[in-house]
Amino acid sequence: MEKQSHVLVEILEKMKDVVLISSLTKSTEAAVNASNQVIRNRCADSAAKRKRHTQES
Repeated sequence: MEKQSHVLVEILEKMKDVVLISSLTKSTEAAVNASNQVIRNRCADSAAKRKRHTQES
């Protein structure tokens, strides 16, 4: 019975690690996606400004 309890504890610890890693992965993906969106928006704004400046000249 003691060995079974030890195995169960190990399984629960591994499951906890999997949940933690999954959560960190989702958070990292969300941060990367947000950063990419900001970069795309800044590039689009910059391109629009260049286009306006070229048209004004």
